[in-house]
Amino acid sequence: MKIQRHSKIIELINEYDIETQEELADKLNAAGYNVTQATVSRDIRQLKLIKQNINGKQKYVVLQSGISDMNEKYIRILRDGFVSMAMAQNILVIKTVAGMAMAVAAALVCFAAAVDRLEQGQSAQRLQQVEQAVRRSCLSCYALEGAYPPDLNYLKDRYGLQIDEAEYIVRYCAVA
Repeated sequence: MKIQRHSKIIELINEYDIETQEELADKLNAAGYNVTQATVSRDIRQLKLIKQNINGKQKYVVLQSGISDMNEKYIRILRDGFVSMAMAQNILVIKTVAGMAMAVAAALVCFAAAVDRLEQGQSAQRLQQVEQAVRRSCLSCYALEGAYPPDLNYLKDRYGLQIDEAEYIVRYCAVA
């Protein structure tokens, strides 16, 4: 409920010029969320909303994090400090402008960490898709045949379930 309420708050402040917590509480109550001013105050703090002067009026807006500024900073560091790179057997040698080695290394570490987080998120999403596909196939089998499938091969043969077995190991056990 809290996540939905937070989404609604973001939607409302983007749609309307909301100046006060009371005004936001009224809009939320009108949208079907039973909130008090204290709840709205807590939500504003958690969402990091700020009041900003726009066209002479104070209005709640989402505080923009410095992430994009940091990205631009790291890109600038790489542009200014990176000279070249070469492989030396199993080592990557990076040549930088004098005095910029630590800054370039920090920028590369940050980019590598961001790519790793992105890959982990995509991997978790693909795993969830596999689980959903197995569940859907099992439910289809149960709905059509009145019984759960005996094994995964049954689902593959009769219901078109496809699993990349090089990437995933799926253990299926019918319990019923």
